[in-house]
Amino acid sequence: MIGRSPLYGTAVGGMSGAKQMIGILRRELDIAMALSGCKDITELDRSLLEMPDRNG
Repeated sequence: MIGRSPLYGTAVGGMSGAKQMIGILRRELDIAMALSGCKDITELDRSLLEMPDRNG
């Protein structure tokens, strides 16, 4: 789920950088959940995603 971000943080700042990057991701997830009206991660589902129109 979190992909390369912690690796980039590690490359730049070692363990401290990785921890900082994970903290940033956590804050971004908290904000996204609040904006979508979800109070708990179990409330997240596909209905919150908007899929692009395949016809253009």
